[in-house]
Amino acid sequence: MKSILLPLSLLSLFISCSSSHRKDPVMSAKELTEMKSTTSTIRDSDFLIEMADARMMDGKEGRLASLHGTTKRIRDYGTLMVQDQTKLLEQMRNLATQKEIVLPKQLSNQKRDGLKELRKLRGTKFDKKFISMITIDHERDVKAFSDASKDSQGFSQEIQQFSSKNLPLIQSHLDKINAIESSM
Repeated sequence: MKSILLPLSLLSLFISCSSSHRKDPVMSAKELTEMKSTTSTIRDSDFLIEMADARMMDGKEGRLASLHGTTKRIRDYGTLMVQDQTKLLEQMRNLATQKEIVLPKQLSNQKRDGLKELRKLRGTKFDKKFISMITIDHERDVKAFSDASKDSQGFSQEIQQFSSKNLPLIQSHLDKINAIESSM
């Protein structure tokens, strides 16, 4: 009897874990990079992996804003997010390939949950939530790109150059969404 209960318990645990919790794509990317990469530091890989996740999220948020924003400014900003974040993500993928860093192919669980909530909203509730989410994202990203661009922060020269080059773009996105929010 005891020998039957253990396998059944393990099977039950496996089923409950696999059905209710999906492994986070960002954590998987970090684990794969750690096993695979011989040319990147943890600092570099964490930055690229987390910022790739953020670029994917901003693109998806932008797509929703281009479809559901109640004003032309929000819809246009959403379109800009899709265009700029797609280009930036492609640059990140190229850099990650050079540095043997595995980037996530899907959003982190946390970002996926946030996107699910945004998808449910319409009208001014959508606008307010979108502006709040994208502002928080870009404030975090400006800080991350700024930190990564500094020599004293322990990032490789490639990451520093990439961050320095793209920090003005991320800052301009933050400035634009702040202007939109101020006008509402």
